[in-house]
Amino acid sequence: LFRSTASPILGSSQGISVLMDGMRINEPFGDIVAWDLIPQVAIANTLVVPGSNPVYGLNTLGGAIAMSTKRGFTHEGGEAKLTLGSFNRRSLEAEKGGHHENTDYYFATSLYDDSGWATYNPSTVRQFFGKLGFMDEKRDIQLSLAYTDNSLWGNQSVPATLHAAGIKSYTHSDYTNTQNLTLNLKGEWDLGDDKTVAGNVYYRWINRDVLNSNLNWDVYDTTTYDNSNCSSVTTKCVASNLLANYTQNIVGGNVQWTTADRLWEKSNTMTVGANVEYGR
Repeated sequence: LFRSTASPILGSSQGISVLMDGMRINEPFGDIVAWDLIPQVAIANTLVVPGSNPVYGLNTLGGAIAMSTKRGFTHEGGEAKLTLGSFNRRSLEAEKGGHHENTDYYFATSLYDDSGWATYNPSTVRQFFGKLGFMDEKRDIQLSLAYTDNSLWGNQSVPATLHAAGIKSYTHSDYTNTQNLTLNLKGEWDLGDDKTVAGNVYYRWINRDVLNSNLNWDVYDTTTYDNSNCSSVTTKCVASNLLANYTQNIVGGNVQWTTADRLWEKSNTMTVGANVEYGR
């Protein structure tokens, strides 16, 4: 049985491609998908394409998710939403869009913060998205910018012996801090005679700090196992910390040509395209 995933965890086998406005969201390092970098408030629609399809890039073995963001021509006006909840949960989402005859704009922000249900387990998400556009009878040009600055904590699971006190912290800190800047310029031109050319160029910068603390027990005699401290004669406590930092720079582009000329007096649509992406 083949199971497709698009996991935020390194080491998981990836099988789904995720795209937003023509940009591949799967990161070059590990092909992971950082879902917290996607501004959900700015998503207009989502297309789910099942099955293997090389059109959506490498490792599209289990399908693709293609998202499109909002713009001022289609989402005019403003809206704000404030949410409060348990564990000091607070979130604010705000968006504003509008347009003139040939130009439009759209801006959105999402702020989220909570202290977490467990000890030393807070989360902070800060997202901003903005888009400017121009459209007339022949051209449609959009320039978008997205920035995120997130801190997500997820401490190691407690042992079964501490199940009754599951909100306590077994080891800490375990966190991932991520900053992401994205620029995307996309356009579409009507060439006449039922022919169009479209494409985009984009740049993504991702900086990530990871601190991972681990505490593992090496049990020599399970009959006298005692996890109350690491000085037990019958147990050996192994602790380690992993501190990592890595930066990714991604540059990519897409171009496609489409014609709707009739073929043998039959309706026909043919699209030819190419994609290139470089990540370091």
